[in-house]
Amino acid sequence: MKNKEWEKDYREERKLYLLNIAMDCEKSSKTSEVIGGILIYNQIIEQLLKEVIIVSIGFIKAKLWPNKVKLNIDFEKATFGVLIEYYKQFAIEELNKDTITLYLNDIKKIRNKIVHKIFEIKNIRNIKTESKDYYGKCYELFLLLNEYYDQICFKLYDLDKKIDFK
Repeated sequence: MKNKEWEKDYREERKLYLLNIAMDCEKSSKTSEVIGGILIYNQIIEQLLKEVIIVSIGFIKAKLWPNKVKLNIDFEKATFGVLIEYYKQFAIEELNKDTITLYLNDIKKIRNKIVHKIFEIKNIRNIKTESKDYYGKCYELFLLLNEYYDQICFKLYDLDKKIDFK
């Protein structure tokens, strides 16, 4: 707990940069840019999910200290669906967890349709219309997951004040 790694967001600048690109893609009339925005949003949400899971596990470990628990998670091979399952399993209970889970499942359906079933879409030019809900939920998830992360950080600060981790 000395280094307080949870305070540092090494990817903040990149996340905001990509968020702006995704938001620009949403406004585009080009199908390719709309699809690109969907994929960029997906990567942002995946990154935020990983961060929430990592900080949650860190909180669980700190709460159990000096006892140790080993939770091995393989982010390298985790699909978006697996990340959602990790979130459900390992993210500590905080405000909006159910809403986040609902939104994650909703965007997963739309994302999978575009990523895995693009050849089955009857009129590919309608992706912009079909993706409106996706974009809105992704932006909301961006805000909710950042807020969720902050809630866990506040718990870590409280825990750090109460326990001498030396």
